[in-house]
Amino acid sequence: LAVGLGMHGYLAFRVFPVVIVFYLAARLVTERRPFLKAQWRGILLGVLAALIAFAPLGWYGYKNPVAFGMRMESASVFTGKSQAEAIKAIQETASKHLLMFNYRGDGNGRHNLPGRPMLDDVTGVLFVLGIALSLWRWRRPGHPTLLVWLGTMLTASIFSVDFEAPQAYRTIGNIPAATLLAAVALAAIWDAFRRGFGLKWDKAFIAPLVILLAFVGYTNYDAYFNKQVKDFAVWAAWSSTQSEIAKKLQTFTDDVDVYISQNYQGHPTLKFLVPQFQASKLFNLAEDVPINRSVVKDVVYILEPSFAYVVPLLQTIYPGGVFQEEMDPYKHTMFISGYVRKE
Repeated sequence: LAVGLGMHGYLAFRVFPVVIVFYLAARLVTERRPFLKAQWRGILLGVLAALIAFAPLGWYGYKNPVAFGMRMESASVFTGKSQAEAIKAIQETASKHLLMFNYRGDGNGRHNLPGRPMLDDVTGVLFVLGIALSLWRWRRPGHPTLLVWLGTMLTASIFSVDFEAPQAYRTIGNIPAATLLAAVALAAIWDAFRRGFGLKWDKAFIAPLVILLAFVGYTNYDAYFNKQVKDFAVWAAWSSTQSEIAKKLQTFTDDVDVYISQNYQGHPTLKFLVPQFQASKLFNLAEDVPINRSVVKDVVYILEPSFAYVVPLLQTIYPGGVFQEEMDPYKHTMFISGYVRKE
């Protein structure tokens, strides 16, 4: 049921059934008839539940194949490239995605503290050890399944647009796999401790384990709630400047003429937050300083920081106008606002 419902969510999840099929196939190969005899009812029930949950989306895809596949096609690494270019891009994105766990992570501030490895140091080491152990234990179905899980969910981003690589959001399905691989290593270390010191010393392992997990928890808490939330690149990646522009425009009535810089005009954030100002005029320095047309409404200027040199001229032409640099929390100029009464 969860697999069928998952298909209605993020597109990258659509490759996850490969993991389930591999696991079932691995169990069948290793256990053969006893596995099938014991589990066929559960497998059949699971498949039926997944198909029922997926049915509405599947029907939509059948009736609207172009719309159903549009996003996947537009984000594909193959779009607009020759075969040779696509192969080269795939090689590069694969390398970047394999390195994102412990070397250089997603650079998009909406997904990550830009460039920070996706795993903390402790989890990263355990993750690599877990991969090695799973390769060593390839005859046990659960271990190679984790590797297939990791590789399968990486393909969702490896085969997407290469300029975004590495892309953590499209590989979000690897969070459980990476965590489980780290847990495999941790369990192996605990098991080795037991064999070396005996069960009577088992509890002695718990104290350092708790300290280690507490350190991992604090490291990730600090990265997300302290470093990431205070990072300028993260703040800017969330269209924060456009959101602040929308807040500024919301302080005015609809009965104003808005002159706005090209980089802001038609921005999706502004379309969503202040649709009433979608008729804003594109600011033209040659024509709008001063405005060389009939003015029947109050005028609002929303300009990029690069137009700061124009502000003294505007203040000279419109001495009654109010012009100011709008600052972000990091003391950078987000945009320049101006308000001039029609009189």
